[in-house]
Amino acid sequence: MRSTDKTKFSLAFGETLYKHRSRANMANMTYTDEAGIGENTLINWEKGRCLPRLEVLIAAAKPFGLKGWELYKEVEEMYARKKARASNGVRVDKADKGRGNDRGRNRR
Repeated sequence: MRSTDKTKFSLAFGETLYKHRSRANMANMTYTDEAGIGENTLINWEKGRCLPRLEVLIAAAKPFGLKGWELYKEVEEMYARKKARASNGVRVDKADKGRGNDRGRNRR
């Protein structure tokens, strides 16, 4: 996987994780306790900065009642949709995430 593809896949993982956490109305600390990860790890995942190892992916899926492969499949599907839209000339950017984040705003 090329570096840019890995970055886009990381972003797709973060979006998928955030989507599940939001739907479950799960706070950061609640999720991190249930998944057995640190809060900084969660933040890095959701911002697309890194990907979990396989054994951690399995633990990351459990709080949502999913198996690791189910979460991974959702990430793959989101990544494929974004890649298809990008290849069709549709711009895919932060605003397309639909999560109302404020990354990059209010920086001095």
